Amino acid sequence: MWGVHSDRYVNDVSTEGVVKVNVVSNRRFQDVSPASETTFNEVDLSIFDSSNFEDLVKLLEDPNPFVREVSAKLLGRLKDDRAISPHLIQAADDESKYVQSYAIAALGFLRLAQSITHDSKEGKQIVDRLIIALSDDYNRVRYNAVDGLRLFMGKTALNALESLEAIEDPEMKELAEKAIQQIKSRGDKKRSSWGHIERVHYELRDPEVIEELILFFMDESDEVQRSTQKAIGKFGERAYGRMMELLQDNEQHHLIRMGAAATLADIGDKRATDILIETLNDEHDEVRCNAAWALAELKDKRSVPALLKATKDTNWQVRLNTGAALGKIKGKGALDAVLKLVEDEHPQVREIASSYLGQFKSPRVMPALKARLKDENKDVREMARSWMDHLEKKKLNK
Repeated sequence: MWGVHSDRYVNDVSTEGVVKVNVVSNRRFQDVSPASETTFNEVDLSIFDSSNFEDLVKLLEDPNPFVREVSAKLLGRLKDDRAISPHLIQAADDESKYVQSYAIAALGFLRLAQSITHDSKEGKQIVDRLIIALSDDYNRVRYNAVDGLRLFMGKTALNALESLEAIEDPEMKELAEKAIQQIKSRGDKKRSSWGHIERVHYELRDPEVIEELILFFMDESDEVQRSTQKAIGKFGERAYGRMMELLQDNEQHHLIRMGAAATLADIGDKRATDILIETLNDEHDEVRCNAAWALAELKDKRSVPALLKATKDTNWQVRLNTGAALGKIKGKGALDAVLKLVEDEHPQVREIASSYLGQFKSPRVMPALKARLKDENKDVREMARSWMDHLEKKKLNK
């Protein structure tokens, strides 16, 4: 992913850079020592606002490339159209390719300032600069330009992206094709793809983007839904409270609540256990399914009694995730429950239950797996055979 620095680059420039940006914010991010490997990814962007604008503009001319890079990112995060010309436009021609790439990303990010559209004066200026960046010799600059054009949309952006059809760079070609598809299918809708949001907004560490990402919990694509859940999960503690609110709000669309449950799994905070246990009784299959999955990831033994009851759920996907959860957590009654799931009516439940059954240390495991060798489903038979071979080999090696 773009924006990843080498250790040498971080050690050379980041400590001094963070100190300088601390001065701009009039606050300290943390204690910074000469040996620190502090990077921009550890900077709390929420402490910056438009009052820092003039100072950040000055830092765009700092001799330290890390400082200029940070300034470009922050100017994009402020969503202040004063940053466009000449500041970010000039930064897009910086001698440092890192600074260039983040300046281009910041220009795309400014689309989120509601007053800037592809047909506005500022929007046209940004689109023109993004089109120039499509020909840059540095791939991160090019990729960020594609993302920016995808966000701005419009005929000019579409024509520029379509001109890339013959390009040899496979990743850029894929990004361009997706951008073209989005622009054609969504036209002037006030909505961007999660790909741009995840790659730009998360790199800029802007917690405000969580609200925009939440919309993608309802995307028609399962892949986009899952990618969005993972993107929000990266915000960790900053996303936890909002996800808990959504999960408990029965007025929310069930896909929003389903996404919130899955994101809590990615966040991995066991404080969510009690609410997730309650959610196992939700009226929507998808919400119960992701609640069971989240409990499997949290591995909190307090959830075992509720999971035991959920093994009788009417939805097979809920039973599948429940079996996985009990296989990971273990606990009293878990083995008996998984042994029953190995005989479930749905083949995928039997397959997953067989995989977790092999992880229990009990003389009851091998006979149950052996019985699955006669299962009508090939995948179940292969899973049982695989675990029997593994356990027999493990026994011989003792």
